[in-house]
Amino acid sequence: METTVPVRHRQLDQLLGEIAAAKLAAADLYDACLTLPMAGGSRARLSPLADDERVQAMLITATRTDQEQPMPLSTVSRPATSRFDSALMLAFALDQAATAALVGLRNAPDPRVTTLAEHILTAEQGHQEIVLAELVAVAGPHPEVGRRLAREMIEARDWIKVAFPRRNRIAALAAAGALPAGAAQAHDAFLGSLGDRIQEALGVLGDL
Repeated sequence: METTVPVRHRQLDQLLGEIAAAKLAAADLYDACLTLPMAGGSRARLSPLADDERVQAMLITATRTDQEQPMPLSTVSRPATSRFDSALMLAFALDQAATAALVGLRNAPDPRVTTLAEHILTAEQGHQEIVLAELVAVAGPHPEVGRRLAREMIEARDWIKVAFPRRNRIAALAAAGALPAGAAQAHDAFLGSLGDRIQEALGVLGDL
């Protein structure tokens, strides 16, 4: 006899699929960074990031009820990047947007989801330290680079909002009772705090 998956469970699976797709796209973008000229020690620090993102995508997919492979994230209107620092900013912005979505899921009723979210959030602290240190290295000696990257961060954010509308999904799940009422606000608070750290790394905190 065929069973019907509750709507809110389908919505959670849809969000998990979109997070996995964002992680896979971030992996490709991190790989693209490695093809561009960069500072001496950057390659060794950045090379594990893409593999980490692909493992996270696999773990997220395994948590879905149907375990279907995620559909690729749309690249329509994605900012073009030909500089190493620009490519890194775009990859990091997408990586952390997906991480913010997991912040919204960390108190989900499903313990598999909460355990996964906590695991990835812990791992992502390492990604943040690596990339923020790289941004300090490229922008610190060159204030104009920091200002340019700050503008590109806003462009990346605008593309990600369209390609990966996770905030609306989280709010809908909370409204349906599938996530705690403050899930969307937790997502927002994570990104707000991280945004300040990025601006500080770029030397533009308080200027935007």
